[in-house]
Amino acid sequence: VSSKGGGIGINWSVLRPKGSYISSNDGKSSGGVSFMDRHAYAQKTITQGGSRRGALLYALNVWHPDIIDFIEAKKNKDKMQNVNISLGITDKFMEAVKKDKIWTLEFPDIDFDKYDKEWDGDLEKWKNRGYPTKVYKKIKARKLLKKASKLAHKTGDPGMLYLGNINKTSNVN
Repeated sequence: VSSKGGGIGINWSVLRPKGSYISSNDGKSSGGVSFMDRHAYAQKTITQGGSRRGALLYALNVWHPDIIDFIEAKKNKDKMQNVNISLGITDKFMEAVKKDKIWTLEFPDIDFDKYDKEWDGDLEKWKNRGYPTKVYKKIKARKLLKKASKLAHKTGDPGMLYLGNINKTSNVN
């Protein structure tokens, strides 16, 4: 797809947050933003006829603990070049913005026995099953949206993907 100048969209919300423990190597996760930057760098090298690069869109859901790092990623012009980034927005988040409520940045509990086999990036489904999450931070939803809006005005990113609307109207289901 990339070699023909086509576009690829990736939602990175399935990746565990920065600083999460990784038992297989007794280390800590560098977080999704670092993976995105490496992928974007690799994508930059793929050209068609020496002139056309593939297009990338990276998304991170607004509940993900790395969302603030994601929003701020393109403040550094050397990071994630040739990539458009977008927040994965939900109806619940927009309702929290409207009502000026606290928004929770959370992720599944990676120590839960079903994490490795069942985590697929869908936090609502995870929580509806009664599976545990770890809360990383609480922030006013409106403050988070304002932060994203200010940077979008300054740098052109992030955009917003209304995932609820996309999923409701898509014929992919």
